[in-house]
Parts: sequence; structure tokens; C-alpha cells
Amino acid sequence: MLERLRSEPMVVIVGDSGCGKSSLCKAGVLPAIVDGALGDGRSWRAATMVPGATPVAALVAALAPTAGLDEDELVATLRRDPAEFARAVRKASATGHPLVLLVDQLEELATLAADDDGRLVAEALRHLAITTPTVRVLATVRSDFVTRVAARFARADELTRALHLLLPPGPAELRAAIVGPAARKGVALDDALVEALLTASARADSSLPLLQFALTELWHARAAGATSLTAAELTAIGGVTGALARHADAVLARLRPAQRAAAQRVVLALVTAQGTRARRHEAALAVDADARVALDELVRGRLVVARGDDDDASYELAHEALLDGWQTLRSWHERSKDDRAVRERLERAAAEWARLDRPVDGLLRARQLAEVAGLDPAPIGADAAFVTASRRAVARTRWRRRALIAAVPAFAALVWLGLRLADDARRDRAVARHRATAAAAVAAGTRAAEAAGRTRAAAFAAFDDGHGDDGERQWADARALIRAARRELASGSRALEAALLLAPGRAAVRRQLAELTYERLALAEGDHDAAQQGELLERLALWDDGGRIAARWQAPATVSITTTPAPVPFVLERYVERGDRLAAELVEITAHLPLTNQPLPPGSYRFTFDVAGTPIRYPVVLERGEHFGATVALPDRARVPDGFVYVPAGRFRFGYAGDEDLRRFFGAPPEHGVSTPAFLIGRHEVTFAEWIAFLDELPPAERRARTPGDGARDVLHSPAKVELRPGAGGGWRLLLRTIALRFDLAPGEALTIPARADHRDLAWTRLPVSGVSVDDVEAYAAWLDRTKRVPGARLCTAREWVRAARGADARSFPNGPALAPGDAATYETHRSADLAASGPDEVGAHPGARSPFDVDDLVGNVWELVRGATTDEFRGGAWFYPQFLAQLANSQEVEPGFRDALIGARICATP
Repeated sequence: MLERLRSEPMVVIVGDSGCGKSSLCKAGVLPAIVDGALGDGRSWRAATMVPGATPVAALVAALAPTAGLDEDELVATLRRDPAEFARAVRKASATGHPLVLLVDQLEELATLAADDDGRLVAEALRHLAITTPTVRVLATVRSDFVTRVAARFARADELTRALHLLLPPGPAELRAAIVGPAARKGVALDDALVEALLTASARADSSLPLLQFALTELWHARAAGATSLTAAELTAIGGVTGALARHADAVLARLRPAQRAAAQRVVLALVTAQGTRARRHEAALAVDADARVALDELVRGRLVVARGDDDDASYELAHEALLDGWQTLRSWHERSKDDRAVRERLERAAAEWARLDRPVDGLLRARQLAEVAGLDPAPIGADAAFVTASRRAVARTRWRRRALIAAVPAFAALVWLGLRLADDARRDRAVARHRATAAAAVAAGTRAAEAAGRTRAAAFAAFDDGHGDDGERQWADARALIRAARRELASGSRALEAALLLAPGRAAVRRQLAELTYERLALAEGDHDAAQQGELLERLALWDDGGRIAARWQAPATVSITTTPAPVPFVLERYVERGDRLAAELVEITAHLPLTNQPLPPGSYRFTFDVAGTPIRYPVVLERGEHFGATVALPDRARVPDGFVYVPAGRFRFGYAGDEDLRRFFGAPPEHGVSTPAFLIGRHEVTFAEWIAFLDELPPAERRARTPGDGARDVLHSPAKVELRPGAGGGWRLLLRTIALRFDLAPGEALTIPARADHRDLAWTRLPVSGVSVDDVEAYAAWLDRTKRVPGARLCTAREWVRAARGADARSFPNGPALAPGDAATYETHRSADLAASGPDEVGAHPGARSPFDVDDLVGNVWELVRGATTDEFRGGAWFYPQFLAQLANSQEVEPGFRDALIGARICATP
């Protein structure tokens, strides 16, 4: 890590909750830098910040004193221009001592801070972290919040390059942390106690904080003058996972009932809705005497810690382990979810009432007041006036109603008949008004949906033509139109439901509402909103008398398909979800090719055609009610080179349909349907053996130019280096450096990684070649074509690559929505050992992620170069990177001459 900080302006340490990120930085890295560990002979200063709910103030408060700048001026500069703010800090640091800034808990930019402030501070950090000798930025972030934090950065790729994975300590390190401090105090821990601590820590989340607390409790609970600690003493305090919870419950037990209730409010205020720690100022917590006592007792009991000075004290939970390990807190947090939703509605209503100058019609009604009555009154605070005014208005309304009722009986008998007749007429008029309102809303929604369809089609066309900026603008317009259409149609549904409440027996209204619900279902499906679809299907069952509309929603597709030059035997499978996998289940079908109007339920399918004993795969997604027809051209088996797979012409889903911030982070277009002509693709990545055969036939000058590793640039900050060199006695040698190991391998010599549990002994010539550029791969493909080894060989296009990986549907990985650790060579594959186990695997070693076309290694091992719409890209992840980055939608641009030890390729060809 110090090595990276010598040469890089920003390092972001990523790790699981409780793995020791903050402790490593505060107790290890920062003191080492101040003591001169960067080795540049300069005296460094350190500043620390935690973003909290006000990250702008936190950043300025951390940097202003250290840089000798005025806080108010620095805040104004930051809000005006983050780049100018960064220049001011760097300039101040250049005239004094250089500065290292630690941003602890970077995830708070996404969990606590307002969106604008979070993005503003992220932009300031990005500008601070430019290549300069005067400023370094060090940050910590929880691994489960990396994506949300990346969305705060305008250039997410810069954050990606700065990531530094921090693995939790292994058994040996944990043992040293347990035994060492006690030994220095002359106290021994028996073997049973050490094993119990190690076993419990391996099972628990947030294991380091839990282990720290358990050891502290053991130390305080030991007998005076004791020279040993035993497993029985650990059991007595509740074990590793129980010590913290038991201690926390004991702190609460010391409080009186009113103080315990106040302690619950204080603790819940220190937890965000996402279940992370939040920092709060004293004024927001100590709202009365009971809360003051509760807060002091929580601090005294080491459950809450105070930050800052007496004039600006803030508080937060002492351990992230409390969020998972304290059952009382978990139950409080779960029960408080509904109250938080009510309180948010109350705060919005009170703010709107105040903004409109307190109108009577802006007050709460009786039912809303009943909902608010269940809230704890103490935190209502500034909303109390709103609630009081609402109660008074409801009381006045009730008094007037009672007075009116008292006067009515004298006239009731005279007007009863007239009221009955008037009520029927009034009901008819009200129903007509609701239906007219619904008709207007549906018309507006239909216009917006049609405009959205046209705009969305234009956006997809722009993305497909390589005009990404135009596509993003049109896609934003399309999404706005879709939201407008959904709002209008929902308004129409509410109007029709109101009409049915007045007249439940109106069959015409029920039919109208069922038809409208179907339109809303189709719109939600196109917007990939599964939750809304589920809700609307439940509503459809209420209005769809006879199930006519539901039958339309489940309408089967009809399939007409054959093959050329002649029909062949086939089998049909349907993909169904089995946990995190998509399993291909056989469909029983007695018909032979050609199929004509064969009905099939909507879904994802795979035809397999038997061509002289060779299976040719043809995946397809069938939409409800569509008529799908295709004539699949089959290859001459003799014309398919060994090691290649034939992919027939067909349609598939391209792009990403999830979170919009994540889509832009991946550099993917929105998911939409595209197609490719038929093509051939390598069953696995190009290997060193195949590349060596290419090099051996080249003239000396070109051989040197195409040898992997020559001129490689470490732009990706790769944890590996690769170089292929001619051997002294003939043949080729491989020089490979992984995270922790170095190899210099002769021809035929095995690459052995002792720390691995499996895939330990590797034939290095079967590893995927890496350290090659786009230019190199194009030269290799031209050689394959020229020598007739693979006629028509070329670099794969992005569409071909994604289709070969996905089949026809929108799966995230070749085998479904998620990867198991052993499915592909990624960071998680050999994580159970240690860093010395990291490295590539032989091609074809992980069939668990085999694609619907039977293509291997499309995720993991090495990034693969492909030809994008306008620029070259690499896709598929690599052995050093986590599975998250190996999603099929993720792509990164690459220059034609760029080389890296984690980038290789596979070959496609035009049949």
C-alpha cells in the first residue's frame, strides 16, 4: 500500500465490514507516512475526515487548519468550483509540508450525505487526487457500497483504478493478534481458548471488532494476578459473538425505564435506514434529561463513542459489530421501519404546510393523526406545532358535525325519500366524472408511452451506431416520458377504482379497469420493474372477470422453425431459475422439423440441432403472443476449425437493464434487442502455446514486436507482469509475476502454485496469452487467415462476444444471474487460501460458467479484447478482479497499442 502511495495520488482500501480498514490506516499507514515511510526525505502532515451527513463541512474542517486556509473561504470555493478548491489546497501544501488526507468510511457519501453534497465532495477528492508530489488521498470503503460510492464520482474509472483490496487476516495473523499482546503482559492463553476464539471469529461477520471486544472483556474479567486465561472464562462472558450483546444488554439494564426508552431513541438515531453507522451531533440526541443520562451511560459502557470537542461533540456507535451482533438493536431497527416511514411523511407534510403559509386545508385529517399518534412524541420537535394545529382543526370539525347531527332528526323523516333519489343521481354523476377523469389520464398516458417508444427506439439506434452521447440524451428523455406515462395511467386507475367504490356492480367500469391494468403491466415490463408487475398482477385478478385479460398476459408464442440445407434431429430446452443458476430443462416435444405454429409458453429456450454428431446451439427468447419464425443455416462440419464454435444468425439482448448509475459505470447501453449474422468463435481464449506457434513463423523483427510483454505499460496498475522470452537452448521461457509469486519457466516446466487447494499444477502453455495489444491480436488473426488455419479469422465484435456469452436472454453471467467461486477464475476463486494463491488458470478449467453456446472462460482468467461500435474494448473480468466486474455488460475502452498482463483475447471468424 505504501508502495502505491509513493507513485499514485489516491488509494481506496476496500474490505468487508469489520476487517480492520480504519485501524490499518490510522494505526499503521498514516503514522508510517508521517515518520517518512514514503522515502522522499520530506516531512508529511496527516489530516483525517469522516464524511457524515455534512461532508462539505467535514472536508473543509479537516483540510483548512492543516493547509492554513480560512474555512469560510474554502467552503465558498468548494461549492463554486471543486477544481479550484483542490488547486488551493495543493498550492498551500506546496509551500509547506506535503499532505496526506485520510477519508474514513467513504461510503457515507452515499448513505448519509445529500446527493449534491456527496457528488461535490467526490469531485473535490477526484481533483485532489491528481499526480502531484504535495497531496495524497487515502480512503476506506466497505466492499458492499463500492458501486453506490462510484456513482458519486463523475469519472468512476478513476475510483476503480484506485481500489486496493484488503483481505481479512488469516488464521496465523489472528492467532498472533490474540496471543501476542497477552504474552507481553505475562499472561498465557490455553490452546482451547485460542481455538475457540479463532473458530468463532471465522464464523462471525465483523469478526475483528467482535474479537477485540471479547478479548477486552476477558482481560477485565480475569482474576486479580491471574497468569492465564482459559476457554471456560470465554464461555462465562458469552463467547465471542455473545460477549458484546450481553455487555450491551447489561448497560441498558442499569437504566430506569424512561432512560431505557431514551437509550433506544439515541441508538436508533445512530443507525441509518440502510443499516450502517451514522454520526449525530449532541443537540440531536440529548433532547431531554433522560436522553442525556442515557447518552452518558452508553458512552460510559463503550457502546457509543464521542468525537470532537465539547463545543462540537458528535457521537456514533463504537462497533460496526453492534449492527449485526446485538439482537436488541436489530429488533429495534426492524420495528422502527414503519415509524420511520410515518415520520418522513409527517416531516414532508409539515414542511409543505409551512411553505404555503399554514393553510387549513394543508393540515392532517383524523386518520393521519391516528397514524402519527403511534409515534414516540419526543423526536417530533419542530413538527409539534403542525400536529397541534391539526388536532385543533379536527376537533372543530367534529364539534360542527355533532351540532349539525343534533339538528337533523327533526327533518329526517321529511327528506329521506328525496335524499335517496338524489343520492342515486349524485352517484351516477360522480361515477361519470371519475370515468371522464380516467379517460383523460389514459389518453395522456398513452400519448406519453407512444412518445417514449419512439424516443427509446431512437436512443437504441444512436447507441448501436456508436453515438453514445446522443443515445444518453435520448434515453434520459425516454425515461422521463415513461415515468410520465406511468403516472398518468396510475392516475386513471385510481379514478376508475374510485368509481367502483361508489358503484361496485358496474361491469363496464371493471372491464375498463382490467384493460388499463394490462396496459400498465406492459409498461412496467418494458421498464424492467418486477415489483410493479407483481403488484399489478394481483390487482388484475380483482377486476378481470372471467380471466380474459390474464389469459392474454399468459398467451403462448407460436414457433415456426426449420434448418437448411435440410431438416435435422433436434432437442429443445427451456431455461429456468434454480437458485443463482439458469438450468436448461428438457422440453418434451414430439414434432419434427420443420416446426409450424408450435405453441410454447413465453421464456428463454435453446434448440440443439444435431449436425453429423456435432451439436449446434440456437438460443432464443420467445415473447408472449408473438409468432417467431426462423430458418437456421447450419454449417458444413468440415469447415468449422477445431477449437471453434459455430453461432448461427439470430437475435439476443444487448446492454444492461439494472440500476442506471451502475449501467453508466459499466459503460453499457440500456438493454435492448439486437442481432448478429452467423460467426465462429474460439471455444477458449488464445493460449501461450497458440501464440508461440504464431511467433515461430514470423521474421525476427516482427517476432520481437509481437512478443507478449515487450513495452507493456502499467496503466491498469496490474498486480501482475508477464513476458515471453526466447530460451537459451531453444524454445520459449515464460516470466510471470503474480501478486505474491514470481516464475521463470522453461519449455515444458509446470507452473506450480503451492498455496492453492486445487488447480495447483498448471501447464503454462495452456494459460491464456496476455500482455498483447489489439494490434498484436489483429496480426495474429491475419496469420490464422493467411495460413488457412482459421479462414476469415478476426477480432470478435462486442455484439458477437456478448451473444456467445449470453445466448439470447439478459443474464449477467454465462451461467445465470450469479457466479459461484469455482465457476470462473476471478478474485474469489482461490480466496480461501491467501494472496499467494492468486493467478491465472488453464483455459477450460472452469466449466461451471460455460455459455449457452458451450463457450468457456468468457468471464474471468483475462480480460478479452473486442471490437466495439467506435472504439476497441476489453470485457469479461480477470483473475485479480472481483466477480462483480466480470458481469457481461461491463466494458472498458482500450487503445490499439495498449498491453497489460491481465488482457488477452479470443478469435472470431466469418464462416
